[in-house]
Amino acid sequence: VVLGTLATIGLYRYEFKLKKFINGLLYVPIVIPELVIGLASLASFSKMGMTMGFATMVFAHVTFCLPFVIITLRSRIANFDSSIEEWHTLKRVTIPMLTPGIISGALLSITLSIDDVIISYFVSGAGDITFPIKVYGMVRGKITTNVYVISTLMIVGIVVIYLLAGALGRFISKRREIRDIRKIDAQ
Repeated sequence: VVLGTLATIGLYRYEFKLKKFINGLLYVPIVIPELVIGLASLASFSKMGMTMGFATMVFAHVTFCLPFVIITLRSRIANFDSSIEEWHTLKRVTIPMLTPGIISGALLSITLSIDDVIISYFVSGAGDITFPIKVYGMVRGKITTNVYVISTLMIVGIVVIYLLAGALGRFISKRREIRDIRKIDAQ
């Protein structure tokens, strides 16, 4: 998410020769089937002499999810007024304004990574079994109650996070309204 945020800000603020090419590359993971990405990742890692394991899985997932974060943040930064931004205002203005997009990109990346079976299957090592790979392996046999419990906890966790995010958003909006009213009254 941090890498995606920095890349988005860089693509927004700076002009350089490969900018259009990089913007076009962002849509590759969306357009190309996961099977092709998984096989290409496996072939690339093998060609580089890397052994499949946790590191290759993390690298493949970051590579796969990064464009989703950048595209999500780009929609948030599109209406951003660059005249108010200077480097020292990054912390006080830019990041707070991008926070909804950052959170959306992070949640989208987490969802895509948790859901991904194909890329994980190709780039994981023998001892690295992710939850989707474990469930996929159980499909033809018997699915254990642990899988049902974990799935239920994930759904409940997502609902709780969604409700907390909504409540936090309403709380922040209310505080801003109160602050703005106080400023107007003070004038």
